[in-house]
Amino acid sequence: MKSMLDYNLEYWRNQPTDQPGNLNSFAGTFQISDHSLIPDSFNDFLLERFHGAERIRRIPLEDINSALNEAWEGPGSMVKIVQLTHELRNARRAGISTERLTLDEVRTIDDYDSEDFEFKYDDSKDKDQQ
Repeated sequence: MKSMLDYNLEYWRNQPTDQPGNLNSFAGTFQISDHSLIPDSFNDFLLERFHGAERIRRIPLEDINSALNEAWEGPGSMVKIVQLTHELRNARRAGISTERLTLDEVRTIDDYDSEDFEFKYDDSKDKDQQ
């Protein structure tokens, strides 16, 4: 059974590297001037590379261009981008400590007392409306 990574790698390996205008055929240096011009195929890579940004638009264009130029090796490099994305994601996930996943800090009903649930109804508003 193939994983999603295998499907993505197979897809990009089968994309032409000699057709101008095709992302996998790009043979230059990235100089992206607006966030809206970033190819969608780079979104996962950029969000993993700049984990915590949450949105592509929060990442400075200089940093985006630098990261893409650092990773890009010419035509056919989308396979490398997919692999780097996978590696970055796995490294991030492996860094999650089990301490952060415990629920020790969650209070239960036994941790509260009756003062935490005091409620006094103000009936003065009701009397004013009568």
